Amino acid sequence: MAFNDVNTFDYAFDENGTGGFNSDKDLEVLVNHVSKPIAPTITESFQDVPGRYGGVFLGNSYGEKQIDIPITMYPTDREDYNRILNNLSNALINTHDDADTQYPLRFNDQPEVVYYGHFTAIPTPTFINEGVQDCTTTLTFMLADPRGFLPQRDINITSNDQIISPAGNTTVQPVIHIIPKTDLYYFGYTLGDQYVAVGYHVDDGSTVTDANGHITSLTPHQELQVHDPCNSMSTWFQAGQGTQEIKVYRGENDGKATATASSLMVAKDSKGHYNWGTTGKHKDFYGPVIIHQGIPKISNYWKVSMRFHHVKRMKNMRAMGKVEGYLLDANGNVCGRMGIDDYAHGRYPRGYIQLGSSFNATNDRGKYLTLLYNEGGRKVNGQNHHDVKVHLTKKVTVKTISKAKKKATKKKSGGKSKSTKVSKPTVRTKSKTIKTYVMETTYMNKDAYSDFFGEFSLERQKKTIGGKVYDNWVAEINEWDPVRGVAYSPNNTNRVHIHTEKLDKSGKFGFALANVAATFMKHDIKEDLVKPPVGYYSDFETLTDLKIYTSDGSDDPDDIPHVIAHAGEEIIIDSADNTVTVDGRNVDKYVSWLSTFPSIEGDVSQEMHFTPDPANADITLEYKPAVK
Repeated sequence: MAFNDVNTFDYAFDENGTGGFNSDKDLEVLVNHVSKPIAPTITESFQDVPGRYGGVFLGNSYGEKQIDIPITMYPTDREDYNRILNNLSNALINTHDDADTQYPLRFNDQPEVVYYGHFTAIPTPTFINEGVQDCTTTLTFMLADPRGFLPQRDINITSNDQIISPAGNTTVQPVIHIIPKTDLYYFGYTLGDQYVAVGYHVDDGSTVTDANGHITSLTPHQELQVHDPCNSMSTWFQAGQGTQEIKVYRGENDGKATATASSLMVAKDSKGHYNWGTTGKHKDFYGPVIIHQGIPKISNYWKVSMRFHHVKRMKNMRAMGKVEGYLLDANGNVCGRMGIDDYAHGRYPRGYIQLGSSFNATNDRGKYLTLLYNEGGRKVNGQNHHDVKVHLTKKVTVKTISKAKKKATKKKSGGKSKSTKVSKPTVRTKSKTIKTYVMETTYMNKDAYSDFFGEFSLERQKKTIGGKVYDNWVAEINEWDPVRGVAYSPNNTNRVHIHTEKLDKSGKFGFALANVAATFMKHDIKEDLVKPPVGYYSDFETLTDLKIYTSDGSDDPDDIPHVIAHAGEEIIIDSADNTVTVDGRNVDKYVSWLSTFPSIEGDVSQEMHFTPDPANADITLEYKPAVK
């Protein structure tokens, strides 16, 4: 929202530079001459030495930078004075954000430089003259990080002999993006004698030598067999009704599926409505079922991850849907499922990962194994038992009866007349449309799964105990950022991050994975069943990504060197947060404890070396130049 007047400042604007407050347009203050400081607070470290002429200088410590902003206000009257002060308080005093929040500020005589800080003093204004409301004060803005930042820039790294010279004149923390063309056991970069190293100490990623000189060939713990971006039906087919059918729990195959540029979902009919199938025909969930074309080889030990989108769009939460993935054996039998399921009357939806073929809590106890089954976080109770009107229109027959009429006769000769005749009443019927309603219940509950985009994964491992081999199941649900297309950090406690492991000694649920399937379904509610039906927004449900790995079954992959970044997966090394992710997965546990996450120096030529070599990867260095 940058304002044209160079004698103004903008505050608390968005990352893209819009929004926030302008000192003139929004705060209605005149910014007087701002003397920007040259340096932050400097504290000298000095050691007195007895018997010595002078002492020992141990260097300077650089602290906060203070910017004093003198402002003048010209209210027209006392009411205007109070209004302007109230606006200033609302804009500059932020009590709802985290205590350590730093806000952006820029002066429009140098709008490309952004400072991040906080106001520490907003003194009471001093009136300039008696009898008028003109007043002045000085705002104090403190920068915990004394640097000013310029707009983000990117450097494409094409060679390990490449010399970079970043903009700015001080150090900044880069973010490195690496997309390798081959699978990696190890990656990182060096800058001088500092580095980031992620992975294992291996020679060319193919062998490892132990302390006794024994050379071991490295084989990956997991090998990616299928990575389907789910943007085409070419790798899927829709199950027919009665042929190539799979047994769906609480659901019937109907309707039609389709692919978009980014997902698989329910298709639309000629009227633009979702084609779930025939309304009123089914007593439970119904919708299209799709089956993958198959995987390269059947695996006894494996990992499957499926990324789902599930959004309840009906405001009173009554709409019911489910998006679900199925794990199949060589005979096409369902041996496990994962997904999100809505409950009736607007209750909380659930996310789940289960093993078995039927999952009825009443009749199938002992026949299935539940690894995860939970309501999401961010719960909103709504209005609990709340009645809503489902509006109806009815055609009724209405009868109308006209009154009987008397008819007088003429007089005859002799002065006498005949008696009068009374005509019969007329009965008419006509149809009439009336509006009425029925009352239905909703709890209007919402939780994280009411609007969820994230990844469900299940892995079968083998664990040896006392000479016997058992199945160890690892199940996870992780929420993703739908805008950035990456998983939310595990440190973000306001998002779904669930990890559980369960040892199964019964041996009833283990199977070799041969294929997967998925479904998008809805459940009829009262609005569907009345005549005529009442329109409403059904759930939005998609499958956006599928990965299938074959595994050696190791339950402790960190003891066995294995691939930690597959070809095509994006590696992000964030030197500001000292974190490393691979395709959204946090891999900090693989980071060498000696890694320093070095900064780059503005206006200084320097050489960085990358692994993998830039010839075998797409590498981008992203940074925000800074000025002292």
